[in-house]
Amino acid sequence: MKKIIFFIFINNFILSTENESLKYIISFLTIPSVELSMSNKVIDNNTSNIIFSAKSISLLDNFFKIDNYYSTIYNINTFKMLEYTSNINQPNAKYDFKIKWDDKDKKYDYLEISYERPEKTNNIFSLLQRVRFQPIDKIDTIWIPIEHEGSLFNARYLWVDSVNVKIDSVIIKTNHFKLDLEKEENSQKKLKEISDVFNWGITLDNSIRQIWIERVEPFRIIKAEVDVRGLKFKASLKNSN
Repeated sequence: MKKIIFFIFINNFILSTENESLKYIISFLTIPSVELSMSNKVIDNNTSNIIFSAKSISLLDNFFKIDNYYSTIYNINTFKMLEYTSNINQPNAKYDFKIKWDDKDKKYDYLEISYERPEKTNNIFSLLQRVRFQPIDKIDTIWIPIEHEGSLFNARYLWVDSVNVKIDSVIIKTNHFKLDLEKEENSQKKLKEISDVFNWGITLDNSIRQIWIERVEPFRIIKAEVDVRGLKFKASLKNSN
């Protein structure tokens, strides 16, 4: 029976995410500031590649121009991060970054640095796929190890409620979650001097992180919000039809 359920999950995952492409608008203090593109490409029956690109728009483009790219290859059964790359272009940071899992040595590699992490470690991007495709009872209140650019965090989703969300005059049924992130003490590996605005902001202490997931296939992320000490960032799905 477990094998049948597993097969159904894998089949649904591939059908729901193959060549998927979604766009979002990120607003800061209600002002549209960034256009975010998200795409997912199935590599094989075990691995997939989720890609995010973020480009500044409107007023932000005039004084803090952003053109950032993030790619994560992950195991679709465990959502383990197998490879993470980023290309960052913003005023205070311009760099390329890559971490890859070495399955032989059971470590992550960055340049000449190797370090251990728990076997089923996710990253923040594969964690987003996990909340989309796993049932609530498999993720609610369960702590998951997260590798975040050299630091180890523990993450958990907390199911809040099921609500209707209105996007572009369309009502969408969603599951609403909060996301907690807790940093493991003495886990940090100094891989680089500076981080981009997203990876820096998402892990700040005393932040409230929320996400709304479509309740039926293709289980899209409908919106997400991060409240960083009173400063609110909101991502909303563009063209929800």
